[in-house]
Amino acid sequence: MSPSAQATWKEDGGASAATVRHGFPYQPTALAFDPVQKILAIGSRTGGLRIYVPAKTPGRSAMTPVVNLAPQQMWEYVFTPAKLAWVLDSRLGRPGVDCYCQHESGAAVLQLQFLINEGALVTACADDTLHLWNLRQKRPAILHSLKFNRECITFCHLPFQSKWLYVGTERGNTHIVNVESFVLSGYVIMWNKAIELSTKTHPGPVVHLSDCPRDEGKLLIGFESGTVVQWDLRTKKADFRIYYDEAIHSVSWHHEGKQFMCSHSDGSLTTWNLRNTSRPFQVVFPHGKAQRDGRKPESCKPILKVEYKTSKSGEPFVIFSGGLSYDKASRRPALTIMHGKAITVLEMDHPIVEFLVLCETPYAN
Repeated sequence: MSPSAQATWKEDGGASAATVRHGFPYQPTALAFDPVQKILAIGSRTGGLRIYVPAKTPGRSAMTPVVNLAPQQMWEYVFTPAKLAWVLDSRLGRPGVDCYCQHESGAAVLQLQFLINEGALVTACADDTLHLWNLRQKRPAILHSLKFNRECITFCHLPFQSKWLYVGTERGNTHIVNVESFVLSGYVIMWNKAIELSTKTHPGPVVHLSDCPRDEGKLLIGFESGTVVQWDLRTKKADFRIYYDEAIHSVSWHHEGKQFMCSHSDGSLTTWNLRNTSRPFQVVFPHGKAQRDGRKPESCKPILKVEYKTSKSGEPFVIFSGGLSYDKASRRPALTIMHGKAITVLEMDHPIVEFLVLCETPYAN
């Protein structure tokens, strides 16, 4: 309601009152899950934040943290703008199951990061502000806020049981925030130091940050242009640099920390082995048509996110959104699950904003 409309409404005797919010969040933009406390957080385009906790009733909890990743179970982890039915159980919306909070700025929530098993949550908003929420009280509240004035936030990463929050920016720099004091540490990985000094081309915004599962002192930085750098936080030097000719949308580690997978703008997935980073260990176009003359398959739509997850029962799971062929323009948005030689495509009614793969442990390795 506009200010003038509000004034007229009040003059006519109108009054405001608190209302109850329940059901699916409107215009969701971000999703996070605490695998220990089983808490789900959803951010919205208008700065809203919904926190869902396990229902205090016998039997199944409000959320369904299924561990065995069978293709038919993946529906429970898909997040679309219009529906959360595959993420949330029907108990959500009942008293004591969820609560609603609002960022005063009204800026869209871009990313959510739980301080796992600590009852705290970090939100990154479109106004380039980070907020630390305290969830250990009846009504969640913001403890600290940190505004970035000169750079735009593009990606955040908070390792499990770490006090350092890594923040990537549109300029290609990576800042490190102390979560306890919620101030900048002063340690900045400048883009021109991360890439070779002789390289004058800007690598683009930071689109990925993650710590190596084998060594938390190694930070993997993915740039939009296709450059990937593993940065040694102790020596302040790059262990290796990868220059690929296709834009990167996401990166996911194998749990052993010996290789990782990238999703690209041409609908391909590249797997890189740390033993030899001069070229990808494997390049696949999951939905690309093979060419008869041996050329690389036709380009497909961008793969916006990929998750590379291993299973105790055998073959790893590769789950990704996007990547469909361009020749199927009328095809609905889809989530693809690759398990060994089997490929399952789950078509959605609406564009996929985010998806999560739930694991039985918060440890990456």
